[in-house]
Amino acid sequence: MPFHGGLDWGGTSHAVCVIDGAGEVVIRIEAPYDAAGLSDMLARLRRVAPPAELPIAIERPSGLIVDALVEGGHPVIPIHPNVVKAWRPRYRAAIDSPIALAFIGRYPTPDSASRLGEKRLASFLAQHAYCGRRSATELLARLRAAPTGLAHDAEADARGELARALVAILERLVAEIAKLSSRIEHAVAELPDGRIAMSFPRAGRICAAQILAELGNVRERFPTEDQLAAEAGVCPVTHASGKSRGVVFR
Repeated sequence: MPFHGGLDWGGTSHAVCVIDGAGEVVIRIEAPYDAAGLSDMLARLRRVAPPAELPIAIERPSGLIVDALVEGGHPVIPIHPNVVKAWRPRYRAAIDSPIALAFIGRYPTPDSASRLGEKRLASFLAQHAYCGRRSATELLARLRAAPTGLAHDAEADARGELARALVAILERLVAEIAKLSSRIEHAVAELPDGRIAMSFPRAGRICAAQILAELGNVRERFPTEDQLAAEAGVCPVTHASGKSRGVVFR
């Protein structure tokens, strides 16, 4: 059975986790950042599998910990943290999207989804205005390639009823969130400071509302040049050219 390890780099200690081919955790190791700690970590890893058969993923390609792993015979795979950050949304569940909720509501159990054919899936996608780039054939292949559930019929049916109940709750929540978002958008658009915040690149109305919630009154917090001049006792004088200069009050 293949094993894979991941190492979380730390300033005073390192954390190592090893999983097997089924994704089950085999061992967790807390290794102090010293010679004795690294030696103990390598010894405990050797008890799991031969070093050559236990690759270790780590967030940086250099350093004493990397040297120790390489010298110990482990394949070291550097993975930049940004790679993981960019990867998460690709596999994150979007259970709040209308089409996802509709699918779970109609096919709440693995058994009901297994009877889904290509034509029926294509009809479902068209009915719910699916805007993804994958065809019904591709989506059905991914669905059938998913791990098989281990629940018995009675348990699967019960889980299906729970799934339908959660869908009903989420649909109501999504509808209420949409209403609140609409009210926020209209309220922000009517505020002078809201129009300022919305002028920021890629701000949008909801983001502008968050900006105002953090900053408060933008015009008071960030006064104009005329307001600064007035506070300093300087009267701005405008020339015919359109430019202005400050005149100090005496």
